[in-house]
Amino acid sequence: QQNILTKMFTQEYSMWFEMLLVGIMQVDVPIPLGGTSNHFKMSFLRQVGGWDPFNVTEDADLGIRLYKYRYKTAIIDSRTWEEANSKVGNWIRQRSRWIKGYMQTFFVHMRRPIHFVRQLGSKVF
Repeated sequence: QQNILTKMFTQEYSMWFEMLLVGIMQVDVPIPLGGTSNHFKMSFLRQVGGWDPFNVTEDADLGIRLYKYRYKTAIIDSRTWEEANSKVGNWIRQRSRWIKGYMQTFFVHMRRPIHFVRQLGSKVF
């Protein structure tokens, strides 16, 4: 609650984790995992190839790969502390990284679009 930016960040995270991701889970489509407080069995992580070391949103990419392997992803009610960006420049750099990572994830998985659609199923699109 340092300034208006941190207040907006808090509201955005609340909406993302308490509403949007829960809704995505209920319609059974890939959940773009967030960077904090993800928990899975190591065997699952190994089977899907682990994290992509070249993707800055490796967590969102991992959410798609878990779905492709038919693993169930669920949101649990827990709290993880995260520090909100209080400076506009830092916030812009963070968001730019996230947008770049989401675009990278999209293009990596859409290299073979027909195959990708078949893997995920038509309801995702």
